[in-house]
Amino acid sequence: MAKYYPKKDYLASLVADYKFNETSGTVCLDSKGTYNGTYIGTTNVTDIAQGISNTYRTFNGTNEYITFSNQVIPIGKKSIKFKIKTTTTSFGFIINNSGGATANYGFSFAINDSKGVYVNISKGTPGTYNLLLSSNKTVCDGEWHTVLFTWDGTTSTNSAKIYIDDLINEDVAGTPLVIETTNASYNLFVGKTGNPSPPPYFFNGSLDEIEIYNEAIEFTANKYLIQDKNNNLYTLNESNLVQASLQTLDENNFNSNGFSDISKITKDLLLSKFENLEGIKLLVYTDDLEKKECEMIYNCEPFRPIDNLKKNGYICNILFREV
Repeated sequence: MAKYYPKKDYLASLVADYKFNETSGTVCLDSKGTYNGTYIGTTNVTDIAQGISNTYRTFNGTNEYITFSNQVIPIGKKSIKFKIKTTTTSFGFIINNSGGATANYGFSFAINDSKGVYVNISKGTPGTYNLLLSSNKTVCDGEWHTVLFTWDGTTSTNSAKIYIDDLINEDVAGTPLVIETTNASYNLFVGKTGNPSPPPYFFNGSLDEIEIYNEAIEFTANKYLIQDKNNNLYTLNESNLVQASLQTLDENNFNSNGFSDISKITKDLLLSKFENLEGIKLLVYTDDLEKKECEMIYNCEPFRPIDNLKKNGYICNILFREV
C-alpha cells in the first residue's frame, strides 16, 4: 500500500484524535485531551501484523458503541479520517451526530448496502440532505482500509470528497447545498446512531485511528527522481531506469515523472544504467517552505545512503556510495 504524507502540519487543526490504545477501563481517550468518550462494550485488540497502530477496537454489531458528551465534529470545513475493517454489508453507522435524519442537523458516516461507505450531512430540511455521497470502492472485504472525508465548508462544485486508501485522488466528490451554521442535533456516537429512537443501526467490524479536523486536510506521496553526475534526470519505467521526459527540478516534473517506490532502486538497477555510483543522487521534492531539515530512512543493500541528508533549494537529495 502506498504511503501518504500530510501536505503540511495540521496539528493546530486537529480537533480530536482517537488511537484506541486503551487496554482496560471504559474511557476512550482523545489524545488531544479535549473530547474523551465512553466505551459501551467493544473489544480492544492488539495486532501489530496488520500494519496499523498496535491496537484497535472491534464492535459486535449488536449492542456495542462509543458515546460522547459533545458533538465533537465541527460545523463547516472539516476532515474525518479513520481505518476500518469489516465484512458486513448491513447498514450501520460508523460515526454519527445527526441521527441520520434529514430533519436534523449534523454528520453521518455509515456502511451502505453496496459494500462501501456513505456520508450524509443533514441541514434540518425533511426529505433533503445537504450532502449525500456514496463511495464507489468497497470497504467490506475483510481488509483494512483508510477512509478520509474532507469538506472545505463551501458550496463550491465538488468541495466535499471521500477518499479510500488513495489519499490523493478522491473516490467520489459532491457539492453541498448550503454552508453549515447550526450545531449537530446530537452528541457524537461511534458505532451507532445518535438518535434515541429505534433502530440503532449498530456497526459490525473494527475501527482504528479516528482523526477529526476543522480543516480540509490534504496528502501527498513523495515523488523521486534519479540524478547522475552530469545532472541528467531519470525515472522508473516499470523496473527500468529511463531518462525523464523533463529535465527541470521543479514540482511539475516530480509530480509528472517522479516515482514513489524506492524499494525498486537497487545497486544492480543503478549499475545497469550507470558505469559506477559516483555522483548518483536520489532526489525527493518538498513544497514545505518551512522545512529546515529532511529525514529519510532508506536501506539499499549492499550499499547505503550517506547519513547526512543535504538540502538543495527545495530538493532533498541522498548521495549514494559503495561501502
